[in-house]
Amino acid sequence: MRSLLFVPGDSPRKLEKGLMSGADILLIDLEDSVALPAKEEARRVTSEFLREQQAKTGRPRLFVRVNGLTTGLIDADLDGVMGAGPDGIVLPKTVGGADVAHLGAKLAVREAEFGLEDGATRILAIAPRTPPASSRWAPSPARATG
Repeated sequence: MRSLLFVPGDSPRKLEKGLMSGADILLIDLEDSVALPAKEEARRVTSEFLREQQAKTGRPRLFVRVNGLTTGLIDADLDGVMGAGPDGIVLPKTVGGADVAHLGAKLAVREAEFGLEDGATRILAIAPRTPPASSRWAPSPARATG
């Protein structure tokens, strides 16, 4: 994987242009580049695009960046796109391994529901620029030096 290109999931024109970019992976965005009122339409557009591209050879891998686990939007995102079989899901604002495991469980359920191979959907986790204070490393009292 040499190059990744973020493309808004609510623009068929931009998705088509993304295919011509030469990127190894298109990261179809349902998160930051899509306004809240447009999220449902973005899920529909993204799903249609994934279905159209699924059997094509020579295409980039197609990952979908969903809304984070704490937004209340991730389940609708996954329900909207997993039936189209994305190559992977991008999880933004990942705090730690528990977030990845949580997404993995959600994907396992949807892979079963949509008849996809178990574990076929890759996960790309993105950590926030500045992790929340609760996730920062701090030495345990037994390991603290003093």
